[in-house]
Amino acid sequence: MDITLKTSDDIDSIKWNKCINDSFNASVCAYSWYLSAVCKKWVALIKDNYEIVMPITLENDVVTTPYLTPWLGVFSKDLLSADELNSFFIKLKSIYNIRSLKLNKFNIPDNSVINFSKYQVFQYDMIIAHETRQLLYSNNIKDMLNTCDKEKLSVKPTDKHNDFCKQIIEYFGYNEPHSIIQIFTIWTHDSHDTLMLQLKNDKNEIVGGALVLGTGTSLYIPYLWCKRKYNRDYAHLKLLDGILEYYQQRNLTLYVFTNKYVPIENYILTETNAQEFEYYGYEKEPSIKNKLLNLLKM
Repeated sequence: MDITLKTSDDIDSIKWNKCINDSFNASVCAYSWYLSAVCKKWVALIKDNYEIVMPITLENDVVTTPYLTPWLGVFSKDLLSADELNSFFIKLKSIYNIRSLKLNKFNIPDNSVINFSKYQVFQYDMIIAHETRQLLYSNNIKDMLNTCDKEKLSVKPTDKHNDFCKQIIEYFGYNEPHSIIQIFTIWTHDSHDTLMLQLKNDKNEIVGGALVLGTGTSLYIPYLWCKRKYNRDYAHLKLLDGILEYYQQRNLTLYVFTNKYVPIENYILTETNAQEFEYYGYEKEPSIKNKLLNLLKM
């Protein structure tokens, strides 16, 4: 069956979300309601009556990768061959120019259609008991957590959606092309795992937080922050440790993509025994004109 292109308005959202949910490489970022919340425009390539799908995020009709969709690619019940992936890439290139395209870790291309590069992401196997995991922390990480305890920083879950949303908006400013308010449509989908974690000081004031989204066996952090008067690395570590404790001894995998919304330093991840692995993505080289403009801004 041919691969067809549909706009987000034209897809059958029930079939689409069932495909994502049933996919062995399911990602919360690929659900229709999530894509619509974080992208101004997205379209889809669909094959075999929603048996295999590929969401495509667009900006000015050019394929891009928003911060809040760190990897997408092609989703299916079974692992796809390079030839099967190529059929989607060929179709994609015939329709759109590509500025940025990130695949999920189970999409292994042969680079015959698009010249992908390798990128790094960190992951934690949550089946481990937290006490056991903490034994594997570096001495530096243990000292940092002891300092957090001395300063009486604590992490606690909250169910106050509106207040939590306002904290994210207040911290990030939100001049982004999507609305953080829309992300909270996820709470209408109670079949998905969601954690809102707050960082509090000794006066019980909220000084930071983290949002975790999950689907199937995958967890993902779209936001993690702390107020600027606190040491950022220590606060981020305390939040990360709280997430790891909350989800301990469950058959889940936590993925951490570092970016401006999740600015955790790599040493914190490696020294808390995160596994680092590669996935494939494509970034178009900026033009000479854009390089010169960037130099002038420096």
